[in-house]
Formats: sequence, C-alpha cells, structure tokens
Amino acid sequence: MSDAWYVAEPEGDISGPYAFQDLLRAAAARLFAANAQVWHVDFGEWQPLARHVASISHAPPSSVPPREVMKPTVQPKAPKPTGPERAAKPPPLTGPKPKVAAKDRAQLEALLRQADAKKAVSDALLTQNAQTSTRRLAWVAKRLAARYIDVMSLGLFGAGAWWAATEGAKGPESQTLPELWMLLFMACAVWFVVESLLVGLFGTTPGKYLLGLRIRDERNDAPGLARAFGRSFHLYARGLAFGLLFLTPFAIFIAGAQTLNKGEAPWDRGLIVDEQGASVQWQVIAFLLVLLWIAATEGWWLELASVLVH
Repeated sequence: MSDAWYVAEPEGDISGPYAFQDLLRAAAARLFAANAQVWHVDFGEWQPLARHVASISHAPPSSVPPREVMKPTVQPKAPKPTGPERAAKPPPLTGPKPKVAAKDRAQLEALLRQADAKKAVSDALLTQNAQTSTRRLAWVAKRLAARYIDVMSLGLFGAGAWWAATEGAKGPESQTLPELWMLLFMACAVWFVVESLLVGLFGTTPGKYLLGLRIRDERNDAPGLARAFGRSFHLYARGLAFGLLFLTPFAIFIAGAQTLNKGEAPWDRGLIVDEQGASVQWQVIAFLLVLLWIAATEGWWLELASVLVH
C-alpha cells in the first residue's frame, strides 16, 4: 500500500506527499489547521484530517524526512477509476484558488524541530522538578527521623527521670505509672530544653549527628543559646503543637508540607542546615527507629530512669 499522504489547508494549499508517521508528528505538533483535509490513494477523495489523527496525542518519531511538496495544479475533474488502477496523486480541490504557496519541506522540518525542542525542554524541566522534589522529600524525612530519635531517646529518658523524681519518690504504695501519651508529652518538653542546649553549643544533637545534619549560623558557627532557644521554641510550638496528643500529628504534617514546598523550615529563620552523608546505613537507622518505639511502649526508659534516680 502506498504511504503517500497529501494535506489540503483551508486556504487551498496542498502539501505532500508525507509518510504516515511524519503526518502524525506534524498533526500532533499542530502544524496543520484543525479543519484541514487529507488524501490518500486508497480513499479516492479528500477526507477530514481529524478523522485519521484525532486519537493521536504523541506521534512516534520517524527516521524518514518529509518528501518534497507538491504545489497545487488546476486539473479537470477526472472520473473515479472503475478498475484496479487508482490515481497516484490527489485530485484538485474545489473552491477558490490557493492564495499562498504550499508549505515546503524545509519549513515543515523546521517547525517539527521547534516542536521537538520545546517538548525536550518541557521534559527536562519536569525531570528536574521531580528530582528536586525527591531531594526535598528525603531531606524533610531525614529531619523528621532525627527529631524522632531525639524525642524517643533523650526526651523519653528525661521524662522517665522526671517522673521517677516526682511520682516515684512517693513510694511504691502511692506512685502511679504514667500513660504513654503523658510520657510523650513530657518527652517533648524535655526535648525542647535539651535540643536548645545542644544546638546552641554544638550545632547538632544525637539524632542529627547520626543522620549527618548540622545547624550553623552565617559565620559557620553554632547558633548560640539565645538563637537556639528561639528556634527550638518555634519548632516546639509550630512543629510539635507542644506535644499535645491530638494536635501533634497535624502540626507535623502541616510543617512538613511547608518545608517541602519552600525548601526551608519555618523555624530556621536564616540558620543554615548542612546535610552530610549519614554515618550509618539506612537499614540500621530504620532498626533504631523501631527499637526506640518498642522501648517507649514497653516502658524500658521509665524503668531505666527509675533505677538510676533511686
């Protein structure tokens, strides 16, 4: 079957012949009018182009360039073939005489190259945006994991010591064991104090150090106690909702979304968070996260703090 396709514009311009793949690419790039007509040797008459390419959104590239353009010629109408032989070129269009010259091969190839270049730029931007979003998501997850490690280790141990020094001092007859939510609430308060001290003096915490994070100011030094306390309080209020059980998950989600969108946490306030390679593999970190949760739910920190206090 012949692969010669001709296109007629509404003004009367006829261009072709085109290979079918080139026709699809040009139509996908919207190089033809929406109401253009197309002719093929198997049709015998002009048909709407949209009928053949309406379902094509991304035509595959073709290795064969479009062939020379056939300029319209005025010919008398020929009767439709009755035998097996059919016309190899399209019949003339009925209507007004063409006003402009048909698209030549160089023009069509240039337009196709422009369309391919725009698509390549668009694909590159999409890939770059996806990579940026992935890096930001990993960065936010790393910061959340570091905070989780600090709260579930230093915070819960401090909360256990806090309880042991108050309720535990009343004796086994009158003391009451705290609920997990109460211990977590106390752990967030302890974490606020411990985080402020460690970040202010050293620029890091055990969780941040484990995951390769360090906070510094513009002079590449630790932020100092005043600035660190201000940052930690902002995080404690906005990022943890003061450790309140029913508000903390929503606060973490909202703050994480803002950090992911802007690429900077709301409480950093000009401070720089350096990211280095984690000191251990992620499998070990994941195991540590699970272990800390088990220690919290089973009361290991509370028992350890009680033993050390008494």
